[in-house]
Amino acid sequence: MYLYDYSRERRSLDGVWQLIPESTTGRGNQDASSDSLFEEKGITEFDIERENILDFDIDDGMPIDVPGSFCAEFPGLEWYEGRAWHTRRIEYSESPGRTFLKFGAVNYTADVWLNGQHLGTHEGGYTPFSFDVTDVIEDRSDNLLVVLADNRRDETSVPAERIDWYNWGGIIRSVSLIEVPETFLRNFKIDTAVTESAVTITATAWLDGDDPTTTSYCSPWVAATIKHDDIESPQGRVTHAFRQRMTDACIRYLNSDSAD
Repeated sequence: MYLYDYSRERRSLDGVWQLIPESTTGRGNQDASSDSLFEEKGITEFDIERENILDFDIDDGMPIDVPGSFCAEFPGLEWYEGRAWHTRRIEYSESPGRTFLKFGAVNYTADVWLNGQHLGTHEGGYTPFSFDVTDVIEDRSDNLLVVLADNRRDETSVPAERIDWYNWGGIIRSVSLIEVPETFLRNFKIDTAVTESAVTITATAWLDGDDPTTTSYCSPWVAATIKHDDIESPQGRVTHAFRQRMTDACIRYLNSDSAD
C-alpha cells in the first residue's frame, strides 16, 4: 500500500550513486563507446540467483546522479535495454519508531537489497514503492544499498515490446529514508457526498503497527481518533462517516479555489 509521507520526517538519498550495467544482458544499438565502458570496468553478466550477489566491486562503478536515467547520462547507452546495478553507502543513526526506504520510481522493474538482505521486487516504472527497513538498517556509516533496475520490455510488460515506447532505465525519481512512529497512519482518503442541505464526509484511514494506543488524523472538516478495535480488515482499514449540515461557510469553501 502507498506510504503517505507528505508530513513525515525524511532524509534524501539523492545524489551520486555507482552504476554497473550488465553488458551481456543488454540489447539495443550500443556503439563502440558503450563497449569501451564495459571493457574499462570489467563489467560482465552477473547471476541474480547466486548466493552472494555482492561479489563485485560495488564502490567502483560509473558515477551516476540519482534521480536520473543511465540511458540519458552515458553516451553509448541511449538505447540500452537491460539490467543495471545501482549502489551506494548509507550513514544511519538509530532512531525511535520505524524506518522506511521509499523510491519515487525505478524504471521498469526493481530488485532491492540492503546489507545483503533482499527487501523485495517492484514492477512499474512510474509508481512509488517502499520497504520497512527498521530491522535491516544498522547504526553505522556504511549500510550497503543495492538496486537492480531492468528496463527491458517483453510481451507481458507495460509498455510491451512491440509498442513504440522506450523505457528510460534507472532510478528516475527520488529515494528517501522516512521515519514514522511504531504505529502510524499509512494512508488515508476523504470522500464527500453533497446535497442541497448537508454534506456526508467519509474518512477512510489505514493504520499500520501493533501499538494499542490511539492515532488521530484530520482534514478541513474532519478530526477523528482511531483505535485498533476499530480496524475492519487485515490491511488496517478504519472508516468513519460524518454528516454535517451545509452552512454558508461550507458553501463558500466548496465554491472557492481552496476546494480544489
